[in-house]
Amino acid sequence: MATKTKEKEIHTVPTGKGWANRAGTYTISKHKKKQLAVKKGRKIASVRDAKLVIHKQDGSVAA
Repeated sequence: MATKTKEKEIHTVPTGKGWANRAGTYTISKHKKKQLAVKKGRKIASVRDAKLVIHKQDGSVAA
């Protein structure tokens, strides 16, 4: 049985008006500042036993 890795990822991504934490196409939280979005994303990922993927302002994945 194949695992669905995308379900185990929370993405902190830029939006037109700030930052959001998303699981797939579902927006979990919205924030004005990246720092706050990352902090909340870490909490969400911990609760969901998921990996947090943080993106840069241009949308690329931060290293």
